[in-house]
Amino acid sequence: MRYRPEPAFKHGQAPRVGIVWANLGTPDAPTPSALRRYLAQFLSDTRVVEIPALAWKIILHGIILRVRPAQSAAKYASVWTPEGSPLAVWTQRQAKLLQGYLGERGHAVTVLPAMRYGQPSIESTLNALRAQGAEKILILPCQCHKTARLLAEALELSRDSYQVTFQSRFGKAKWLEPSTEPTLKALAGQGQKRVDVICPGFVADCLETLEEIQMEGKQAFMAAGGKQFHYIPCLNASHEGISALAQIAIEQLAGWPTTLATDPALLAASVSRAREMGAGG
Repeated sequence: MRYRPEPAFKHGQAPRVGIVWANLGTPDAPTPSALRRYLAQFLSDTRVVEIPALAWKIILHGIILRVRPAQSAAKYASVWTPEGSPLAVWTQRQAKLLQGYLGERGHAVTVLPAMRYGQPSIESTLNALRAQGAEKILILPCQCHKTARLLAEALELSRDSYQVTFQSRFGKAKWLEPSTEPTLKALAGQGQKRVDVICPGFVADCLETLEEIQMEGKQAFMAAGGKQFHYIPCLNASHEGISALAQIAIEQLAGWPTTLATDPALLAASVSRAREMGAGG
C-alpha cells in the first residue's frame, strides 16, 4: 500500500471536513474503448464476480472484453447527454448541491463526487480533499437499500398493489428474483394495462434506469399487451432528494468540527501559541 505525504500544515487554519459522495461508476464515453476500460475494472472485482480468479481472467479477457464493450457502448450511447454520462452528471450536481444545502444549515463542508469504478476515483478524490486540508472525511455511498418496502409504507400501498423486482442480471448465473422484464410481460398478459415503475435503489438516473427500465422495460410491457408505461424518475437533483441527503449527512457528521466558528481573533491566537512553542508554520 502506498502512503502519500501529508499536506503542509498551517497554524491558525480552521478545521476542515470533507465528504466523498461515492457512486458505483460509469465509463468516460459511450465508446467500445472506454467501455473496455470500465468493464475490465468493474468485472475484475472479486466482489462482483465470484468465480475462481484464473478461470474468470481467461473468460473476461478472452471472451467478454472482446464482445461486450461494443454492445454496452451502444446502450450507453442511447442515454448519453451532451454533458456526459447521466450518472456522472447527476452525481456531480448532487455533490455541489449537497455542499450548498449543508452550508445553508451552518455546516462548512467540502463535498466532492467519486466513483468506485471509473473516474473520478475514490482514491483521487480522497487525495484532493487531503490536499485541501481536510482532517476528517466522511464516505457517503449513493446506493440505497431496503427502500422499496419503506417507500410502499410511506405511500400506504396495499401489498397487492405493488411488486418488487430485480434487474441488471449478469451472465447465466441465478440472480435475484422475480426479474423485472418477465414480470412486466406477465402483468400485461394478465390484463394489466398500466404500470408505474420506480427504481428506489438508485438516487440518480443512469443506464440501468433509463435504458433497461424506461426503454427496454417499456418495450417489453407494450409488446405483451400493455397500454401505459409510466417511468418515475429518480430523485436526481430535486429539492426533496438533496434535503434528505443533507439530513443523512448531518446525522453522520454529528460531533465533527463542521460548525466551529472561524473567528479571526481565535485563529490568530492559535498561531501565536504555536509559535511560542516553537512551531514554524
